[in-house]
This record gives sequence, structure tokens and C-alpha cells, in this order.
Amino acid sequence: MTDLHVLTLDPESGPAPTATVVAIHGLGASAEDLVGVADALALPGVRWVFPQGWMPVVHAFGQGWAWFEMPPRHESGIRESRRRLHGLLDELAASGRAPERTVVCGFSQGGVLTLDAGLRYPRRLAGLAPLSGFLFDPERLPAELAPAQAGTPVFLAHGTFDDVVPVDGSRVAERALREAGVPVELHEYPMGHQIIEPELRDLGRFLVRVLALDAWGRGDRL
Repeated sequence: MTDLHVLTLDPESGPAPTATVVAIHGLGASAEDLVGVADALALPGVRWVFPQGWMPVVHAFGQGWAWFEMPPRHESGIRESRRRLHGLLDELAASGRAPERTVVCGFSQGGVLTLDAGLRYPRRLAGLAPLSGFLFDPERLPAELAPAQAGTPVFLAHGTFDDVVPVDGSRVAERALREAGVPVELHEYPMGHQIIEPELRDLGRFLVRVLALDAWGRGDRL
């Protein structure tokens, strides 16, 4: 069994899920934080999996969860989160959720983990979609990029007014990924540290493409 608390959401109607999106929350949130993204996109045939961070943190609104310290002064937290996410992906694969039909996405700290763990996962993934994140230790990417992920498409999205994780985080990631030969697209939006409808539309198109979905649900009317 995975050593992460996990929330799973299947589509309300339509065919049984044949694809998986693992959605990773940001600092101080919980497994439920990105359920609204799944509801807004309503992608048919997609099972959403929401892992919860393993580090408890206390903030102004109560207790939440984290994946590593911010700023990441020590690599140990990121390494442990990487191990746990790889374990979850392995467990999903063992249950029939093929990695090549799985996209990993995440917001903020979850976007950092999406890139860090996703690019090092040894089995090919369908895609990676970090939102408002950054690439931790980009100089290590050429040596540590898993051969299986060399052709995995990456969707980067970021707000140009983000004062929590500046947009340069995604711009640096884009350059590093291009230099490593990873197919990447960067989308910038006039927003802060948030997720907005135009970003959701672009993310939905990316998921439909890389997961080879036949149709889109309510998300095509966002």
C-alpha cells in the first residue's frame, strides 16, 4: 500500500476510466485542493488521483500539508516526496493504471514535485503539467533525466504577476527542458499565484491530446 493519503475521483458518467491524472496540491493545502480542477474539466474516461503531502504544516487558516520545506533549503524533503510519488505511480501501475496513460500535474509546490519526480520516473508517462512551479536544481537535469521521459511532453503554466513563485521559475524550467531535448510548452497568463479559466482551457487541451481522449466534457465550455 502507498504511504500517502490518496483521494480518488472517477467520472460521474460515461465509459470506465482508461486514463489517469495524478494532481498534486501546493504548500499548506490537502488532497481535496485540486478537486475543483477535475470538476471544471470533466474529462471523460479519466480517473483523478489526489495524493496528500506527508509533512504537516500550520498556517493562518489551520493545518495543512506540504511536500518539502519552502524555500527548499535541504534536498531531503524533495527526495522523500520523490520516493513517495514514485511509489504511488508504481502502485497505480500494478493496479492496471498504465504509466503511459498517466499524466502528473501539480500546483505550486505540487508543480515542483511534478517536475522533480516526473522527470526521474523510470517508466514513460503520458505527460507532465506543472502549474506555477519551478524546476529544483535544473543543472542536475541532464544527468538525472530518466531515459523514458526524454520524449514526455511537458505543459508549463505560470502567472506573470505571481509574487509567491515568480514566473522566472517556469521560464528557467522551459530553457532547461529544451536544452535536455524534452518537448515543452510554456503558457503565461496575466494572473497571480492562482489557476484561472484560460489556463484550465489550455490544460484541458493538453490532457485531451496526450491522453488521446475522444471527447471533452464541460471543460470545452470554460
